[in-house]
Amino acid sequence: MLVLIFGKTRSGKTYLTKEKFIPDNNFIIYDVNNEYEDVTDLDLIDNVEDFEDSIDNLDLPIRCDFETDEEIDQSFEILKKIKNCTIIIDEFHQFVSKYDKKKKIFPLVRKQFHKGLNFVCISQRISDIHTSIFSQAHIIITFKQTELRDLDILEKYGFNPEAVKNLGEYKYIIKQT
Repeated sequence: MLVLIFGKTRSGKTYLTKEKFIPDNNFIIYDVNNEYEDVTDLDLIDNVEDFEDSIDNLDLPIRCDFETDEEIDQSFEILKKIKNCTIIIDEFHQFVSKYDKKKKIFPLVRKQFHKGLNFVCISQRISDIHTSIFSQAHIIITFKQTELRDLDILEKYGFNPEAVKNLGEYKYIIKQT
């Protein structure tokens, strides 16, 4: 399953993710802004070697953040080894680009169904996410949006732009695709 969650800063994305999408102990969080420190007592893994050791030993959950695109791509390559896990990626727009489909995450997301991988991808920037990611999504959740280009994209996936624009604080709309 692929879940996309969109909203501006302090809209409730992290809270919703913690409440609804973090399974018991079988998850990996790409925690760019250290917003998930309270979810687990785990130290932050920030190098590919430790990440691979944790994956090889099925030492879950994992909270990680990497410095370079190369390390991020290496970590996604390592994830091909794992099955039946939820992968939560905060600030998802930093991991995929509308303009760069060479990232290692694209094939991983495409093959998710065969491996029992679930992705929960959280972003502020709807318009920066590649359309092939949208086409793979099972669930799209949005908090209030006001950017015209973001509203246009959401409309293509069945959202009413006026309803999205007028959402109250911490309110969201869910669409199954």
